Amino acid sequence: MASNVSSLREEKDETRLPTKDQLVKLAKRHDSLKSDMDQARGELGAVMKDAEETSNIHRAVFKLCRKLDNMDPDRRFSFLAHFDHYRKTLELDRDGSLFEDAV
Repeated sequence: MASNVSSLREEKDETRLPTKDQLVKLAKRHDSLKSDMDQARGELGAVMKDAEETSNIHRAVFKLCRKLDNMDPDRRFSFLAHFDHYRKTLELDRDGSLFEDAV
C-alpha cells in the first residue's frame, strides 16, 4: 500500500519534492545572486549619491521618473493627469501646503 501512495504522489506536481542536489544547487545560486544584488545596490547608492552632490540630482524625483518611464503609456497619462490635478486643487505649487487647512 505504501508504494501505491508514493506512486500516486509522484504523479502530482505539487507533491513531487526536489532532490538534495537540486536544493543545494539552488541555494548556492541564490546566495551568489543575492551577494551580486547587495553589491549592485551599494554601487547604485554610490552613483546616486555622487549624482546628488555633483549634478544636483533630486533622488526621489529621479526615481519617480524612472518609474514613469517604465510605466504603460495609458497608466502614465492617468498618473500625470491625477498628479497635475491634485497639485492644482491642493495648491501645492510653491506656496501651497497640503496640510494647511487640516489644523
